[in-house]
Amino acid sequence: MITTNNPTKNVEDYAMAQYMSGGRIDLMMSHGNTDSVYPWFGKNIRNGIPLAIENYALLRR
Repeated sequence: MITTNNPTKNVEDYAMAQYMSGGRIDLMMSHGNTDSVYPWFGKNIRNGIPLAIENYALLRR
């Protein structure tokens, strides 16, 4: 999940999937966790959308 996983890990996973697919990959994004999941990662669901936006910007960079 882009909101709870380490942004570097997200980029690595995306790059590997893109490589393995020959560059034919679509990225779909959601902040979709339930509120009970966020604390497992030390996050707050109220920050879900800002986290998604910030981590997506890092992924694009």
